[in-house]
Amino acid sequence: MLYGQPAWALATAFRPFLWGFMLLGSEHGLSFFWTARLACLLLVSYEFGRFLTNDDRCLSFAYAVLVGFGPVLQWWFAINGIAELFIFGQLLVLLFDKYWLSSSVIGRWAVAAGIAYCAGGYALVLYPAWQVPLFYVFAALGVAVFIQDFGIFSRRLKGGRHSNRRFAAGLLPICVMTILLIVVLLTICWQSREAIRLVANTAYPGARKESGGGLLQSLSDYVSSPLLALDADSAIPNAPERASFFTLFPVGIILALMVLAKHRDSKLMALLLCDLFLLAYGLFGFPSWLSSATLLSMVTTGRLELATSFLDIILLIRSLTLLPFLHRPGTSDVNGHDDSPICRVIPRAIISMILAVFLVALADRLSECPLNRVFTCLALAILAVFLFSVFSAAVDKQFGVRLVASASVMVLISGLCVNPIQHGASAILDNPVPAMVRSELGNRTSTAKLVTDDPYIGQGMVASGIPAITSANTMPALKRWHKLDPDRRYEKLYNRYAFVQIQLQAKGSPSFELAKGHPDYLIVHMTANDLVTIGATHILSKQNPEEYQTDDVRFAPMGQANGFTLYRIVQRQHFNAQ
Repeated sequence: MLYGQPAWALATAFRPFLWGFMLLGSEHGLSFFWTARLACLLLVSYEFGRFLTNDDRCLSFAYAVLVGFGPVLQWWFAINGIAELFIFGQLLVLLFDKYWLSSSVIGRWAVAAGIAYCAGGYALVLYPAWQVPLFYVFAALGVAVFIQDFGIFSRRLKGGRHSNRRFAAGLLPICVMTILLIVVLLTICWQSREAIRLVANTAYPGARKESGGGLLQSLSDYVSSPLLALDADSAIPNAPERASFFTLFPVGIILALMVLAKHRDSKLMALLLCDLFLLAYGLFGFPSWLSSATLLSMVTTGRLELATSFLDIILLIRSLTLLPFLHRPGTSDVNGHDDSPICRVIPRAIISMILAVFLVALADRLSECPLNRVFTCLALAILAVFLFSVFSAAVDKQFGVRLVASASVMVLISGLCVNPIQHGASAILDNPVPAMVRSELGNRTSTAKLVTDDPYIGQGMVASGIPAITSANTMPALKRWHKLDPDRRYEKLYNRYAFVQIQLQAKGSPSFELAKGHPDYLIVHMTANDLVTIGATHILSKQNPEEYQTDDVRFAPMGQANGFTLYRIVQRQHFNAQ
C-alpha cells in the first residue's frame, strides 16, 4: 500500500513502473522505473498537448517539454508518484474524450477499462497534497469534455428504433468498469487497513488540517526554477521546495481572458474557473469547514503550487492555439498597421523585454531566495525569449509556434541538469560500504538494526538490504519510540512520516525535535543505553561514537570502508566475550 514499494500485492497491479523491480531485479528494475516513466510521461503529455491544441504538433511538443522536463517534476521525479499523477491524470482525460466519441462497442469497453485502470493508478499514488488539487484540474477538463462530447454521443445512439436500449448499452461499459474499480479499491483498502489506520492517525501527513493562504510568495518561483540546478544550495529551504513549472504567470491567464472575450471555449472556461478556485484557496484561504468539504484541508500551500503552475501552462498553450484565429487579418498586434516584418518584430521584442524586467523584479521582491546578478541576467534572457515567442505565436501561428517550441528547449536543458545521465544502481549496490557491512554481519544481516550518521546513509543501507533505524520511516515506529517516551510527551513529533536521525549524547533523558523548516525530519537525542532500549545492534559512522560509551554499553569496532567504521553495540553482560 505504501507508495514506491514493490510488492506482490493487488495494489501493485496499478503501479506498472514498479513491476521491473520484481521481474528484472534491482538494477534493471531501477532503469525500467526511471526510463519508462519519463518516456510515458513525454508521450502522454505530447498526446495531451495535441488534445489541447487541436493537433498542433509544434505547440504539443512545447507542452510536452514544459511538463515532462519542468523543474518541479524533475526535482521530485523519483518520489511521491509525481510522474504517475501526470501520466494517469492526462490519460484519464484523453480516454474520457475517446469514450464519448467512440462508435465501436468493443472500443468503448476497451476505453472504459483504460479509464478504470488510470483512475485506480491515480488513486493509489497516495499523496493527497498533490492528488487533490490536480484532481480538480483534470476534473475541470473532464467536465469540459463531457459538455462538448455528450451531445455527439447521444445523437449517435438515440437515432432510429431501440434508441433508449442502445443509449443504455453505450453507458454500460463505463458503469461496469466503475463498479469493478470501486470493488478492487475497497479490497485493497481492506487488505491494507492497518497501514491506512497508522498513516491516517499520524501528525504528518495524516492529520493535516490546512486552510490555505500564503501562496503569493510562490507565484513567481518559476522565474528562478530553470536555474536551480546550477545553484541548488542557495535555495530556501531547498531546491525541490522552490521548484515550479516554467509558466510565465500571469500571461496565460491574461491571454485566456483575451480569447474568452471574443470566443466561447469550454476548455478555457473550465480551466479558468478551476484556477480561480485554487488561487482563492492559495491566496486568501478558506474557512475550515470549506477546506474540509473540498478536501483541500489535506493540501499545503507549497504543494498547491504544482496544480496552479500546471494550470498556467495549459491556459497558455490553449490560448496560443486559439488567439491567431481570432486575430483579424490586416492589423498589427501593436500599432494597427501592417508594416514590414522588422517593424512588427521590434515592438514585440521591446514589450517582451519590459515585461521580463517587471517579472524578474517582482520575483526578486517576493522570493525568499533572490537571484544573484549572473542568474538574474540569465533569468531575464530566458523570460524575454519566451515572452517574445509567445507574443509572436499569439498573432502569427506558423512562425510563432515554432519559436515557442524552440524556446521550450531551454526548459529541457534545465530539466536534464536536474537529473543528468548517471550510472544506475551501481553507486549503491557496488559501494564498498554496504558490501563491508554485509560481510561483517554475515547471516545476521536481516536481523540487524543499524544506526548511521544520518538517514540518507541509512537509506543507502536499506537499498542494499540492510535494515536501518536511521532511514525514511514511511510509517511511525510507535512501539519503538514509546520505549523512550512512555508518557508520550513527544508523540506528536515522532508519530509521522519522517527521516530519522539519532544524535548521541553522554547523558540525559531522550528527547525529540523536528529539524527547522522540515516537518519530515526527526532528530532523536539519546544515550548509548537508549540505543539498546530501541533494539539497535550496530552503528555505522565516520565519527568516533566511543566517547559516548557508558558503564553498561560499549561500541566494538568491526570493519572499515571509505572512512566509515562499523561498530557492534555490546551490553555489559557480554563485555568478556567482546
